[in-house]
Amino acid sequence: MAAESAQTLERGLRLLRLLADGNRGRTPTELAQELGLSRPVVYRLLTTLQNEGFARRDAEGRVHLGFGVLVMAQAVQPLLRAAALPALRALAEQVGATAHLTVAEGEDGVAVAVVEPSWTDMHLSYREGSRHPLTRGAAGLAILALREETRRGHAATPAGSRLPGEKARPANAAASGTTTTGRAASPTKEAAPGEEAAPHGKAVPGGQTALSERAVPGRQTAPYGKPAPDEQAAGEEAAGEEAARPFLVTEGQLQEGARGIAVPVRGLPWLEASVGVVTFGMLDIDTVGPRVAEAARDLARTLAR
Repeated sequence: MAAESAQTLERGLRLLRLLADGNRGRTPTELAQELGLSRPVVYRLLTTLQNEGFARRDAEGRVHLGFGVLVMAQAVQPLLRAAALPALRALAEQVGATAHLTVAEGEDGVAVAVVEPSWTDMHLSYREGSRHPLTRGAAGLAILALREETRRGHAATPAGSRLPGEKARPANAAASGTTTTGRAASPTKEAAPGEEAAPHGKAVPGGQTALSERAVPGRQTAPYGKPAPDEQAAGEEAAGEEAARPFLVTEGQLQEGARGIAVPVRGLPWLEASVGVVTFGMLDIDTVGPRVAEAARDLARTLAR
């Protein structure tokens, strides 16, 4: 009996995860096919989840997450914030820039925790709860990169580690404006947590995004952070090309003159998030990048306990 109950619970959780995967609803038949379960089993699970408010049906009979999930999410967010604060506080003090944890909510990134450095004369102020499209800013692009890693089955790559065959970047790479591939780096702009930064604060006309200091072909950004028509596709393409790279760097993506670095929080299947820093000052990518990556690893270890 206990084994049967555990199996039912496991199936129900798998169904909820499937409903949370993307914004489109699914029919019970589609759910049964994707879960590898019979339709009667899926209908029984849905009945229970609907009664508890965790699933709902639209006018066309397609199944979506229920709004009861919001209550649980709201209860978890303060716990997530509390767990992130020590790592963010240490990061902000080390690099002298505002540190933040950004979590995905659909196609947006939300800053759930923000810590400002205590010793700087000036620093960028970023409001907790700020929301931005994932296609804009280092924090959002890091989350898109994490999604691409997961899709490709690379999510086990430790945060901040190099990919097989990837060479260490020369210490003067950022200063010279080149990457390990010998191609010119395209700095970008950034502005808020969930935001990003560019190499050594050099502005790029049009606000192009530089992921891991590598130019993204075809990436378009309208003046002052307004999305170009192909923004969504360009952001996903950029994230795909840079999936699993150590960190992402942008400038002026969310606010003119703001620079940011972000790293995905890896190894937690239930969380799509990134850790990053943002500032109006200069960022030494060779120094700050690894520290952001380490903070992301520390947070992942804390949340995995």
